[in-house]
Amino acid sequence: ALGWCGSRPVWGSESLRLIRTWYGSRTTRHKTPDSTPLGKDADLRRPQTALNLWTAVLLFAASGAQVVHCPESNLKLASGHCPVGRLMDAGVNVALGTDGAASNNLLDMLAEVRMAALLAKVSTGDGSAITAGQALRMATLDAARALRRDHEIGSIEPGKWADLTCIDLLRCNSQPVYDPVSPLVYATRADQVSD
Repeated sequence: ALGWCGSRPVWGSESLRLIRTWYGSRTTRHKTPDSTPLGKDADLRRPQTALNLWTAVLLFAASGAQVVHCPESNLKLASGHCPVGRLMDAGVNVALGTDGAASNNLLDMLAEVRMAALLAKVSTGDGSAITAGQALRMATLDAARALRRDHEIGSIEPGKWADLTCIDLLRCNSQPVYDPVSPLVYATRADQVSD
């Protein structure tokens, strides 16, 4: 896993083995911009390679890496927060996930969307850091992009596959509804999903 601070390794050996199995060894060596402190040919396969936050963001942007942010898992494990705004500003695609049952008992995507938006605000001290629309997009189209299937799924468009979820916004906790995206992100609970 990527270490955001201190001298934690960039990749663990088990992560590298899985990445090589799935994608081949080419994905573990990245050409980095000359401006990074690691130099142009940084070898991310070495567990001793440690990155500061900005270097990691630059490497992600230069390599075309996809980031899956699992905010509730990060909170439960006290593993820090994802610099979502900085990653997005650098052109990195950030999707949302729930991680697994061991590190996030709820596995509720609506809760993840809400938490991603709220954490971005508190971690930056900026109430407009990640909008409700951006958070929803991270769970839909950006997640499809991370899977490299955004041409097939992730948005409601002609020619794309679609699983539609109906959500009851008439409940008291979701009122008033001036813009449906805001209560969907900030006020909706899983028990509002309807048939």
